[in-house]
Amino acid sequence: MKELSNQMIGIAGVYYVAAELSRRDYISLITTRNTAGIDMVVVNQKTANAISVQVKSSYAEVNYWLVGKKEFENKDNNVVYVFVVLPTSEKDRPKFWIAHARDLKFKKETSKTGSVWYYTPKDDKFLDNWGVFERETK
Repeated sequence: MKELSNQMIGIAGVYYVAAELSRRDYISLITTRNTAGIDMVVVNQKTANAISVQVKSSYAEVNYWLVGKKEFENKDNNVVYVFVVLPTSEKDRPKFWIAHARDLKFKKETSKTGSVWYYTPKDDKFLDNWGVFERETK
């Protein structure tokens, strides 16, 4: 498959998540790209309860997911994170790690050059953890 720009990787990730949630009978409302901290709002059709979702996408397997400073500082927000690794072949499917912000371990590191990085390590206990949407919107 063709290599994608970071912007297209992010957009593809959001749409993969929306498609998977629709397949699971949730309403996915994708926000405009300049909505700070929220990529979509997900609604449980049975209860009409909603939750905000932040999607982080990658084109390659990773050991951690970068997050912004605001996300790091607001890690107790009522937000579900979906981390997506896009398929590299048309025959493959994306991989999803899903967790509520309160369940993630956010970290901060400063490089030798003074750059500050905020991230959360990849944790396979969140792989295909779609049940978080049922728990958070019941």
